[in-house]
Amino acid sequence: MSVESHTADIFAREFLHLPEPVLRAAMEFAGLAEEICRSDSQGMDIAEIEQHVVSAVAATGLMLLKGLIEERDDGAGSIRHAGKTWHRAASSRGTVTCLPGKLEYERPLYRCRSERRSLCPVDDSLGLLPGSMTRPAGKLAAYMVSQCTPRQSGLIFDRSGGMAPSVSSMQRLMGDLHRAWQGIERLGVAGWCDGSSASRRGTVRGWPGTELAGGCLRHAVLP
Repeated sequence: MSVESHTADIFAREFLHLPEPVLRAAMEFAGLAEEICRSDSQGMDIAEIEQHVVSAVAATGLMLLKGLIEERDDGAGSIRHAGKTWHRAASSRGTVTCLPGKLEYERPLYRCRSERRSLCPVDDSLGLLPGSMTRPAGKLAAYMVSQCTPRQSGLIFDRSGGMAPSVSSMQRLMGDLHRAWQGIERLGVAGWCDGSSASRRGTVRGWPGTELAGGCLRHAVLP
């Protein structure tokens, strides 16, 4: 029996109680781990193996998240929204940027004859930030653009082995944060910049974890 079939046999016997997306991701990771171990036995440089490990973890995380997101579709043929009935239409492909990277998933759209727009309950349930980012990904991106330029941020993301938003996405993020800051200034928070009340705090709406401290935009390190 090969190592791969032996691993699959163990998962089939011992982990059938796991949800299908979790089981598939676990089996995928086990297979990738076996490949990495074989690479080590062949004398591959440890730095190269490290990159394989990071890629394996990210790939498994994306597979798991994809399955869990798609399971949020309850299969309803119609839903009620704003006093109207919306009927299930064809499925569409969604894209989201999360910490392990960018993933695509299938989700249904719901349409109403009297409305031009569509509803997507799965997307709404994710609480996505501008740019189709999850909240953890958005917090990290907000921190990065507060510390360096979008291009520098992109280079760091490219080398990290996880999420890799484009430079244009980072530029849009900077614009969103700048407009949010201007909006707060119009509410009278500009007086904070005089340094007399540096201990006061404000939060940039729509970007949890991003604070205004003493008139300066910064990212709060939250658990």
